[in-house]
Amino acid sequence: MKTARLVAGLFVMVALLSCTNHNKKQSLPGKATDTLTYTTSVVEEEADDCKNDSTGCGYARITYQVFKNMPLLNDSVKNRLISELAWIDTLNKMNDLDTVAKRFVSVYNSELKKSKRDENLRPYTLECETSLSQQYPGLVVLNISETYSTNWMHGFYYTYFLNWDTKANKMLYLKDILKKGHENEFLKIAEKQFRSDANLAPGVNPSDSGYDFANDKFALNNNYCFTGEGILFTYNIYEIRGYSGGPVDLLIPYKSIKQLLQPNTVISRYVK
Repeated sequence: MKTARLVAGLFVMVALLSCTNHNKKQSLPGKATDTLTYTTSVVEEEADDCKNDSTGCGYARITYQVFKNMPLLNDSVKNRLISELAWIDTLNKMNDLDTVAKRFVSVYNSELKKSKRDENLRPYTLECETSLSQQYPGLVVLNISETYSTNWMHGFYYTYFLNWDTKANKMLYLKDILKKGHENEFLKIAEKQFRSDANLAPGVNPSDSGYDFANDKFALNNNYCFTGEGILFTYNIYEIRGYSGGPVDLLIPYKSIKQLLQPNTVISRYVK
């Protein structure tokens, strides 16, 4: 299951060589306000078949915020988008979002020429959008939503996060708020919370309830955000269970890891 996105990426890559819209708006726990000043930028590329049918044609659309007087955050947003969309062409480096959009559409255009408008060829569509999900004193959380469809059996949708420490003017990571050497304790608490959420009794393997972890052993991913209540991890489709199961959210409350947190960090005000 974990290889589904890779397979879709390889499908695109092979086409270079020769959507169903499930866009998920992440609702994050905790209070937040939107007080930053920003404009919205859109990078869009249409496929050749849009000339004849603009309603059912291929396209790529990337929408993102440009924050006023925050160049490092803006660079981080664009770099993260490029990184998450690198599957489109794993053989050639893409340095800007215009190239990403053009590369995706070029694959579909190539398929159009080969298929001669085969009715079974579905339009390739890509929509990637950032949104300001949470803003707390000293902390900004951006949601990155990616939805795409190729000639696969269904569309794909993913959610990613970007955590920004506005005081330090840099990305905020788990290592920045956890005490060094307490990673294993944190993992145990996370697994306890996961088992509680999934109703897994002691001794029951995750696979017995349809979860697919490597070696059937619980693990955290690197897709998380900091909220007013805790640390939210999101496992995207095919990451730990099948497409029909959808994504899995795991919220680890600050109160359950209070003893593991560094003092005087950007999230300290939310730890009760």
